[in-house]
Amino acid sequence: MNMWTIFASKENVAMYRVMVIVHLAITIPVRWLAAETHNLGHHRWLPRSMGRVVDVLEAACAKIVDGNVDILDEKFMMNLFSVFRLEMVEFDEFLTFKFEKQKRKDAGKSSEKMLLFAKLQDELFHPK
Repeated sequence: MNMWTIFASKENVAMYRVMVIVHLAITIPVRWLAAETHNLGHHRWLPRSMGRVVDVLEAACAKIVDGNVDILDEKFMMNLFSVFRLEMVEFDEFLTFKFEKQKRKDAGKSSEKMLLFAKLQDELFHPK
């Protein structure tokens, strides 16, 4: 069996899709919160506040496991940490920039810049 057959199988493609959703919806926001904790004291956000992030994540995972929500639900997944967006304007600005405003060059394309994260998010939750 060649590598193309393995990597292109529907099961693997589905797994990659879920892994990228987890990266966009969970990893990127949590990494920012962890990295910026020392700058968020004026919001009463301290290192121990990261426990709140774990609580939110645990509750979300419980909903997914119980079947109450689907991991492919864009509104649910991309708003997991919305409570923190309301509390910290910097967090909201970061996520807004990352997913709605940040432009990058598309590899192999012209020098035109595109909203790659927005395009990726759209393709993940609404595949064509």
